[in-house]
Formats: sequence, C-alpha cells, structure tokens
Amino acid sequence: YMALFAVGVWASSHVVSHTRTEDPQIVVIDETFGTAATLSMLPPDPVWWAAGFLAFRFFDVVKPWPIGIVHEK
Repeated sequence: YMALFAVGVWASSHVVSHTRTEDPQIVVIDETFGTAATLSMLPPDPVWWAAGFLAFRFFDVVKPWPIGIVHEK
C-alpha cells in the first residue's frame, strides 16, 4: 500500500502541475487507495467487500459531516 500511495502522490502531483487544475477529475488514485485500504481491513468475503466498497463510495460522494468540512479545507 505504501508503494501505491507513493506512486499516487507522484503521479497526482505531475498531473496537477501539467493541467494547472487543483483537483483534476482524471486523477482517481485517492479513490483507488481509499478502496484498497477499506477492503484490506475487512474479512476476505465477497459480501463484506461489496458492503465496504459501497460504504466507501457513499462516504466519498456524500461527504457527511465532518468529512465535508475536512474536504473543503
């Protein structure tokens, strides 16, 4: 996971500097890393992984309090 994180930070920085945008939509490594981190904490069962994936996507899209505040800052 640390290698994925390191490559993601490097690649994201490269895309941001070349596109001159703050949060380019083509960068999805944060979702990839977040999903992998979530699933790594769950039992290796398809039902748990589906629930974990759906929960991660829900919180990533909805950004309920206090996640929304942290995301804005």
